[in-house]
Amino acid sequence: MTTLKTTTTYACSRLFSLLTVALLLLFRAESRAGGWTQPKGKSYLQFSFLRFSTDREFLFNNGMDAALNTGFNLQQASQLLDSRFSAHALSFYGEVGLDDGLTIIVATSFQNFSQSFCNARASSDGVFLDTVSMNMNVSGLGDTRLSARFQLAQLPFGVVALQGGVKIPTGSASTSIPFGTGQPDIELALQGGVAFPFLGGFGYATADVGYRYRLGEVFNDEAFYFVQVGAPLVGGVSAKFGWFSTISIGEIRLPSSGTNQINNYTLNRVNAGLAYDFSQTVGFSGEIFQDVSGRNVAKGTTLIASLYLKL
Repeated sequence: MTTLKTTTTYACSRLFSLLTVALLLLFRAESRAGGWTQPKGKSYLQFSFLRFSTDREFLFNNGMDAALNTGFNLQQASQLLDSRFSAHALSFYGEVGLDDGLTIIVATSFQNFSQSFCNARASSDGVFLDTVSMNMNVSGLGDTRLSARFQLAQLPFGVVALQGGVKIPTGSASTSIPFGTGQPDIELALQGGVAFPFLGGFGYATADVGYRYRLGEVFNDEAFYFVQVGAPLVGGVSAKFGWFSTISIGEIRLPSSGTNQINNYTLNRVNAGLAYDFSQTVGFSGEIFQDVSGRNVAKGTTLIASLYLKL
């Protein structure tokens, strides 16, 4: 028989299960991937502000859109209602060219999580007692990702590269709302990109397909892919559109004592953004990510504003 923890712990645990894929995918989406490496001695630095908010989720059984449900506590006979969650983050993403065909990548963030819900309590015979509003707010360092991108081929119409990396668990897993899983991840992705003439400049199309091996016993490994198309418009302005997907690999494990979460999930997200180059070295971009389908994961909207430097 499954034994649930306290109401607050259970709510946070299930919220983290629902949100972890959505939040991890944000920092995957920040990368400039697509197979291109930085020239030797050159770098790309991006400083971003991210905001993710949700009061919805994609259900585990059928993927239907529903109100965010942080759970039901059997010990206290309480239902957690009107759940809302928001995440704000200041993130850094950087690429440095060690050689023309080898780029080192580092990404990390400082995050703030905020959760609110109503704890509706009932007596043992089902009689309603009261509703207590609860709020939690935590801030801290997120996980850090170190990667290397190796260019496999430079073709007349584009590039092909292999990127491998590790997630270092610098984000605490023991806060009331965790900032990470507390375990490393290892991932490998095949990347490709093509360039094409567009309005006197060059547009691009990129694609990544990869696998993320997740250490520990809570979350399944993941397969992921994303595609993106971008092109210049006028006056230093460019636009981009993308599709991002993450799919759990492995058997479904139902909640057990100490986990309170189902480990299997999928998430599909669309992206649109505009960028403006102030000069050849400095630019600003704004992006929106919308979760469009999934299973056992939060459905939310993410806004990202970034300042980037090409040095």
